[in-house]
Amino acid sequence: TVVFRQRQSCGNFVSKTNLKLGGINYEVVPESFARNRWIAGGKTMIVGYDVAHPGKPTRDEIMNKMPPQKPSVVGFAFNGAVHPEAFIGDYHFQTPRRERVENVVLNARFKWMLELFKKNRNGWPERIVITRDGVSEGQYRMEACEEFGNLNGREGWKPLFTVVVATKRHNARFFVEQDGGVNNPHPATVVDTDVVRNDITEFYMQSHRPVQGTAKPTSYQVIVDENDMSSDEVQSLMLALSFHHQVSY
Repeated sequence: TVVFRQRQSCGNFVSKTNLKLGGINYEVVPESFARNRWIAGGKTMIVGYDVAHPGKPTRDEIMNKMPPQKPSVVGFAFNGAVHPEAFIGDYHFQTPRRERVENVVLNARFKWMLELFKKNRNGWPERIVITRDGVSEGQYRMEACEEFGNLNGREGWKPLFTVVVATKRHNARFFVEQDGGVNNPHPATVVDTDVVRNDITEFYMQSHRPVQGTAKPTSYQVIVDENDMSSDEVQSLMLALSFHHQVSY
C-alpha cells in the first residue's frame, strides 16, 4: 500500500493517527430545528452506556454450581472533552450478569464524567441526554426509577434530563415498494406512527444502508424528557449521534 502510494490509504493512516491523538475527523451538522438542542453549544452532555455480560458458564461452573467468575462490563461514552463533539470512552466492572447498573458504579462514573466536563467546559452541563442500550420493555421502570433516580436530586445543581432507550432486539422490519419491487428503506427513515406504542414516545429509525440483506432499524423509547424535546428534535439528535463515530477507512 505504501509502495504504491495510494491516496486513500495515506488518508486512512492520517485519520487514525488523528483519532489516537485525541482529534476528530469530522463534525455532524444537525437539522436546523434541532440545532439549539445539539451539543455544539457546549452546555449539553450526551452520555451513552450499556452492559456487556460474560459468555456461557464453563463446564466446571455448571458441574460445581459455581457462580460466574468473570464480571459484567459497563461501557460508558460521553462528550466531556474540550471540543463538545469529541467523545470519551471508559468502562467499569460490576457483578456478573446483572443488567441494572449498580449504584456504586453509576455514581462513580457519573462523578468522574461531570468533573471532567466541568474542567474542560468551565461549568456544569445544563442538559443531560442519556442513551441506554440493552433494556427490555419490562425493564423501562428499572431504568426510569432506579438508575435515573440515582442520578437526580443533586443539591444546588439541577440539570434537565432526557433518557432514551435504544433497542435492537426486536422483530420489526420495514420495506418500501420501488420500481415494481420491495427494497430496504433509505437511510434516515423514521417510522413513528401506526406500529409504535401510544403510552410512551417511541419510534423506529434506520440510519444505515445495509451491505446485504434486510435492514434492521433501531427502536427508540423516550422514557424521561425533562427537556420537553419534540419528536423531531429527538429523532434528529439520535440520527446525528449514529453518524458521530469517528470511523476511518
